[in-house]
Amino acid sequence: MNIKIKFYIATIFLVILSSCKIKETQHLFTADTTTFHYSGRVNLLDSKEALLIGAASSIKTEVVGDSLEVYVRGDYAHNFVTLVADGEHLGRFKIDTTANFSLPVKFKNQDTVHEIEIVKATEASSGPIIFSGIKAERVQDVSQTNNKKIEFIGDSITCGAAMDDEFSPCNEGDYHDHHNAYLSYGPTIARNLNTDYMLSSISGWGIYRGWNSEEEANHTIPSVYENTYLNGEGSKPWDFSSYVPDVVTICLGTNDLSHGDGVHKRTPFDSDLFVERYIKFIETVYGHYPRTQIGLLSSPMVSGEDNIMFLECLDRVVAHFNNQNIEKPIQLFKYDKLYVNGCSYHPGINDHKEMAEVLAPFYQNLLESSD
Repeated sequence: MNIKIKFYIATIFLVILSSCKIKETQHLFTADTTTFHYSGRVNLLDSKEALLIGAASSIKTEVVGDSLEVYVRGDYAHNFVTLVADGEHLGRFKIDTTANFSLPVKFKNQDTVHEIEIVKATEASSGPIIFSGIKAERVQDVSQTNNKKIEFIGDSITCGAAMDDEFSPCNEGDYHDHHNAYLSYGPTIARNLNTDYMLSSISGWGIYRGWNSEEEANHTIPSVYENTYLNGEGSKPWDFSSYVPDVVTICLGTNDLSHGDGVHKRTPFDSDLFVERYIKFIETVYGHYPRTQIGLLSSPMVSGEDNIMFLECLDRVVAHFNNQNIEKPIQLFKYDKLYVNGCSYHPGINDHKEMAEVLAPFYQNLLESSD
């Protein structure tokens, strides 16, 4: 199989992406194992497999022993997972097969209980990553916490799209080759603030239209938000009781303001329609989470007259709710600079890191206001 092989040596463990001999004492723990902790948009199947659907959806567990194998496969040729062992980011690995594929992990210290996390680096539009299980000597529960919860709603920025050119240069390869949701601003903020997180995000879609489509195409986050798979198929509603966030932030509008590819029809941005649909979407969010603290973000990719118009719209949306003296007033963060050093004028890895630092006080305040 054509997969880039990497070696990571740390003080605690050694991970080798190569064939490794698995001890006879190891057992296969299928995806329905109760010690597996799932996070994000995930669907557990009757076949004892789990679908990692949304960007940064993940599995976490503790492993006893000196090695393990993670069994996954892709539903699309450009899916990636990130591996994290004992809190150490090991890298992003391509899953380019629809047959079961193993990621062997050998730990240097076999006497230690290790924490392993498998995170989907790509987004819902790349199709699910199917997790079949882990082969290990023993798995056990991760220590449970009462962390606060954040949901990050957004577009390609929130997905961590176009940020990582490690596998191919920006002008080469597939769009999904450059995703790295684990290192995007949302999960980074959540880790820094010690909170749980979920991403509900889709590249290219907006509040009332997509980056290169008009209203009638319905390429909008509100149209799919309530569907588990974040698509228009709609056969499986998302169970909003499975994850009730203390804080919800929304970073949408970049695609509505986009001028498109210059080929397809693009009407002028409709600020009134944008505000109307944004208000309606927030009402949907409140319908599922009546007591959540909501925060809105402007765009790190929009500038000039477009940004002035965008900020005026966001101010109108915020005022609509806050003028009603709601229990937890909506808060608004306005970027004061562009972060566009990644692929296709998107934030790059270092941009996301800086964005997380700049946004940290805003999110800290949201968390405090959520009590």
